[in-house]
Amino acid sequence: MSGPLFFVHPSQFLDFKEVLLNDSVRLFSRIEIENIAQTKIAYRIRTNAKDVYTVKHNPGFVEKDLKSEVLIFVKPGKVINARHRFVVTVAECKDDSADRKDFWKNRDGNDKLAHWKLSVRVPTMDTETTMSMYQQQVKALKIENQMLRNKCDVMLAAGKEIVGSEAGSGETTPFYNQKIDTSTVFLMSFVAILLSQIIIYVFRVI
Repeated sequence: MSGPLFFVHPSQFLDFKEVLLNDSVRLFSRIEIENIAQTKIAYRIRTNAKDVYTVKHNPGFVEKDLKSEVLIFVKPGKVINARHRFVVTVAECKDDSADRKDFWKNRDGNDKLAHWKLSVRVPTMDTETTMSMYQQQVKALKIENQMLRNKCDVMLAAGKEIVGSEAGSGETTPFYNQKIDTSTVFLMSFVAILLSQIIIYVFRVI
């Protein structure tokens, strides 16, 4: 193996951006591998945080003078970190019939490998943008929380009227007439908890 086998784009840092995937917002980045060798090359990508990322089109091959794109998604609920690293490992592949996964299992141990390291760059927002974003979220949650409170107040008032009217007539109020909409109460509690967490985070940012 003489001379470099490949280039990687970007060359140093992986930047992630938001994309819509299956009706949910995910953080996404890509690695482009360019073959500058005289033969086909095989590549594989590894990371020190495999529980955080999903790497698609990996491992794979790149034909001579061509490029291949690898897609990287942050798994739901996971957070990227500046200590996360990706390593692109490449070897020459002279067997046109080789399988992309079996190649790395069956390759000759004497084959020389080339490596390219990439660091994850955590996206940052200026304080004004961050505060504006969270203020909008807090405002929306406050409105939703107030609407749920109003709904509960109406239901409680209606329940009291039923209880009062039936008490005067000597009839017993059926249990189902006394029940409060539990789903509404649960949703209101969830919104209140979420609202408090966002407020705490905003104060930490400040």
